Amino acid sequence: MKNNCNTILCAIVVAVLINLVVPQVLRGKGGHQASGKTIGQEIKDMMTHHANTPVSSSIVVAIIVGVSVWVCCSVKL
Repeated sequence: MKNNCNTILCAIVVAVLINLVVPQVLRGKGGHQASGKTIGQEIKDMMTHHANTPVSSSIVVAIIVGVSVWVCCSVKL
């Protein structure tokens, strides 16, 4: 049970890191800035965007989850 919890926590950390790093790398210079918005408004805007692009959003989520679990299962915890 403890190993399963470690793997889950590891996958969460890796997924968050992927989610933070990859968009910054792909965005490059310029791009949309969410300055002045509350975290709640940013989440609402993100969910609206995901609702408008369900297939591509699902592919991104699947890739992030898959890579996260693969990394954490490959690492001896």
